[in-house]
Amino acid sequence: MNFSEEVTYELRRQPVRGLSFPVNEIKTRSITSFTNLQVLLSPRHVLNFHVNTFPLELDFANINALIPQTASTSYGRSGVSAGFSDSYQFGSGALLNTLVRYTRFDSNAHGQGPLDMEISPEGWAEITSIAGTAGQTSWKYCQRISSLRSPGMAAMK
Repeated sequence: MNFSEEVTYELRRQPVRGLSFPVNEIKTRSITSFTNLQVLLSPRHVLNFHVNTFPLELDFANINALIPQTASTSYGRSGVSAGFSDSYQFGSGALLNTLVRYTRFDSNAHGQGPLDMEISPEGWAEITSIAGTAGQTSWKYCQRISSLRSPGMAAMK
């Protein structure tokens, strides 16, 4: 009998040039796990069992010098794959291999706030307002993002 397990944890904060700290990072969190169990029933008969999980969270996925975190999207995925294989070698040398696998994959993407972003010749603007309660604690988050203007747009007025 052989058993192996491999786990990889990734936590990355990638800075983006053109945006000011601390709102200039693309954040990645993921855990990948692969488990394998191999059972030798005889010199000619082997069973393998596999399980693989691969969740990922990517916050502020598309930020750059023109798109700040508040106007970006976040991406997430989760998945699992499990299966087994049964291999048998006959005396003649012929090989019979049976494989069964199940895979499930889910993904999602969403913006940072509930409101739409407005794009006009003067630049873009977004108002984000989120309010809620958790038990006895109340919280509110409001932010106004002013329009970004290039020097050429100011001359057009």
